[in-house]
Amino acid sequence: MKNWLSHYTDSLEQKKPAQTIAIIQAGNIPMVAFHDILCVLLSGHRFVTKRTSPIDLCEWAMTLLTNIDERWKTLIAFGNESKLPPFDVAIATGSNNSAIHFKYYFRNYPHI
Repeated sequence: MKNWLSHYTDSLEQKKPAQTIAIIQAGNIPMVAFHDILCVLLSGHRFVTKRTSPIDLCEWAMTLLTNIDERWKTLIAFGNESKLPPFDVAIATGSNNSAIHFKYYFRNYPHI
């Protein structure tokens, strides 16, 4: 991980206001959003999502990370299965069909 991040040292050291990034996970592929979540956290932003199921593997992984470094607890929020916490920017993962829904749902937010 240190080697990977070493390529981004300058941009990671810049002090920019943290944003809250919503990551919409595909519910049928466990851990599909883990890389996105890790990038959001390592770039100094907050991460929010809603649980994809009562047992969410990404939430479990985030618990492991916060056990390593408790400072990340303030950067991570999971909403319930039906409600997404407030956010500034959205990253959504899914099929072409879900892209149509996401485009409408996130029309008032910067999104990918």
